[in-house]
Amino acid sequence: MHSNEETCFPEQGAASSRAWPPGGCGCKAPHLKAHAPDLPPPPPPPRAGTEQLADIGKAFLGVAPGAAVNVIELADGAGVCVVQPGRGGGKAYVAPDRTVLFVPSAMDFDTGLAAFLGGARTPARDARG
Repeated sequence: MHSNEETCFPEQGAASSRAWPPGGCGCKAPHLKAHAPDLPPPPPPPRAGTEQLADIGKAFLGVAPGAAVNVIELADGAGVCVVQPGRGGGKAYVAPDRTVLFVPSAMDFDTGLAAFLGGARTPARDARG
């Protein structure tokens, strides 16, 4: 099977009984074939928005629906911090890649933030639940 290009059938072109619908057959001379440009790397996985990150933090903390929490958006798109106020509460720092660092309420915000920005995360097997 061939394309309907004259390169394949110079005497008949598209009128050839063996012509293939548009798209080509690949039988062109190598110097006439178009070279595929170098493709860029695939995009990174989608990053969660602020609301989604807050929901992840709430679920991580085990907060009941409708319970009061404070959500603090972190600078430079670093994620959010979900603060569960009150005794026994804590903070869940959630990165755009959905990884979490839990710190107890006894740890102040800035200390937890420094650890989070430094790459500390709570391993999934140690997650509160």
